[in-house]
Amino acid sequence: MIWSKYTLKVNTDAVDFVSGVLDMLGVEGIEVEDKVPLTSEELSKMYVDLPPDLGPDDGRATVRFYVNPDMGGKCAYDKDNYGGIVRNSDSSADDEAFDDVFNLTFESEEDLIAELLKQLEDAKEFLNVGEVVLEKGESDDADWKDKWKEYFKPFTVDDILIKPTWEDVPVDFGGKTVVEIDPGMAFGTGKHETTKLCIKNIKTALSGGADAGVFENEAASAFMQRAKILGSAGKTLLDIGCGSGILAIISLLLGAEKIVAVDIDEYAVENAKENFALNIKNADSYELFAGNLLEDEMLRRIILGTQPEGYDIVVANILADVIIPLSGIVSRFMKKGGIFISSGIINTKEDDVRAAIERNRELEILEVSHMNDWVSITARRKDL
Repeated sequence: MIWSKYTLKVNTDAVDFVSGVLDMLGVEGIEVEDKVPLTSEELSKMYVDLPPDLGPDDGRATVRFYVNPDMGGKCAYDKDNYGGIVRNSDSSADDEAFDDVFNLTFESEEDLIAELLKQLEDAKEFLNVGEVVLEKGESDDADWKDKWKEYFKPFTVDDILIKPTWEDVPVDFGGKTVVEIDPGMAFGTGKHETTKLCIKNIKTALSGGADAGVFENEAASAFMQRAKILGSAGKTLLDIGCGSGILAIISLLLGAEKIVAVDIDEYAVENAKENFALNIKNADSYELFAGNLLEDEMLRRIILGTQPEGYDIVVANILADVIIPLSGIVSRFMKKGGIFISSGIINTKEDDVRAAIERNRELEILEVSHMNDWVSITARRKDL
């Protein structure tokens, strides 16, 4: 379907107002672009190690939104709320629902845009809207709705085939372990170097290093030499920052007996549940939680309560800036002799993560493995 694509330029002070008006007019899913510096909270929730260089803030913002040209409907104004729009409905709505409001109908896209511009003009009396510049174009939803799926094709990590749900298993997959993933809004298709490093290290830990061909990088042989240490790791695993659930799912398919996965993003957890259901028949073999393990003491107690003696393996494929503080408390979740596999570390922060792990006297680093610009550090909880 062809949508009308609008690009609206206003002062940054007006962005929240514009967003509210568009929402109440029934426009869903807007994109805001500005140069306002990111807060520390926003940076902490970004899946990047290096924040974008936005340049100096010029006080201007661009709001992009899409309108169905065939739309039509009715808006309701609350007379007791300074004339603010309070709801919208389709044109067949029961007028009795609007007893305490007076109605403005818009039967076309042009009516909706006219109302938006009127709201902006009226807002200039109390808000620094600035110059309003509106441009119109077109967008085919086929170009953006599923376009990204073209770039997620089946691929292998050693003897594991990872494929999206909408793709068939290749005829030459050769009997590999098949994992189906629909990443949805979560982070993690498995194709990134950080996830591949984790998969290889998890496989080594669960197998006790029995497969000497686990690593493509022969420089990781020191890790293989410690196979007997890893062989005692066992079968329980805690996945911190599970994203789409891909690492936890693969761990179960590789022989883990019990998985607990947690992510700060509740949408990621819901997506992970769907992916678990696609791949794992025994629902009793995993539990998923949403929350911030670094800040929520109650969540920490719940996670510890699921495995009071600690986990054999803890995996954190997140970001260096999260792994650093996590390294100070992660041993609380580990059995003595347990393994901590960390990844998501850009090589420029390798030394910082290594130092953080070494500051925890209960941990000792076993091996550091690399893939392109990315690093995974594997540590063990000492038998103190």
